[in-house]
Amino acid sequence: MVVYKYTNTMRRTKAHDYLRELGLNQLEVEVYIFLLPQPPTTAYRIAKSLGKPAANVYKAVESLSRRGALIVEDGPNRLCRPVPARVFLKRAVTTFNEISMAAEVALANTEFAPIDEHVYRVETVEQIYVHCREMLEKAKAVAVIDAFPIPLERMRPWVEKAARRGVEIFVEAYEPIALGKARVTLIPVADSIVRQWNAQQLNLVIDGEESLMALLTKDGTGVLQAYWSNSLYLSCLHHGGRLCEQTLVRALEARRNGATPEEVMALLESHPFFMNKSIPGQKKLIRRYSTTKEQK
Repeated sequence: MVVYKYTNTMRRTKAHDYLRELGLNQLEVEVYIFLLPQPPTTAYRIAKSLGKPAANVYKAVESLSRRGALIVEDGPNRLCRPVPARVFLKRAVTTFNEISMAAEVALANTEFAPIDEHVYRVETVEQIYVHCREMLEKAKAVAVIDAFPIPLERMRPWVEKAARRGVEIFVEAYEPIALGKARVTLIPVADSIVRQWNAQQLNLVIDGEESLMALLTKDGTGVLQAYWSNSLYLSCLHHGGRLCEQTLVRALEARRNGATPEEVMALLESHPFFMNKSIPGQKKLIRRYSTTKEQK
């Protein structure tokens, strides 16, 4: 008998806690749990049974009725009938999901002020490649890469996958490499450049929104220094600078290989400037800081 009473009390306590977490206040929980095993009764009798002020119980009954936890019958006595717990809780889940979906839609169009645009130090090689993979997976329009052979080979599957999704990818490489649909610019005298560095470089920027700059040890297993940033301004600068270097390299190589001045000029004029390309990060900067509204 003692065990039964203890178990029953524990169940009621847990039920009380769960209902509180659903948003019911203390008195609403007491009223609902009191009503569940009872026949329909009035709010006045509930107040007398619980020893609570009648006015407070009337308010609790109204609130529970709005929540779908009980039904108040028409008639002079206004008898209160509890909705079975299973039905009430199922309805609560449905309501929560509907409100959550509506809130998601409403908040999707809300402009939030920038609150977290910083530069972060990246401490390990594993963290560097996690950033690389996540950045290339989330890239929407364009990615620009400047990487020595070891990190570029490690990035190969993510680069090729992003390119297959339609992301425009520009790669500055230091040894011949094919990366699917990515556009690769091979640096002249790349061998001597790699040899003169006792390190491996890895630079990546996506959409003018996020950038990663890393200097690894010669064998690529350690970090000399590395930084990741979600600063729009820094990322747009990184994007523009890296692309300009690639276009300049292609123009110089074309001239050395006998291209006419007109052909070199055509190559330069095809350079993807901010003015002739839609870069998500730049659009956000314009929306945030320009004196005129961005054209839709």
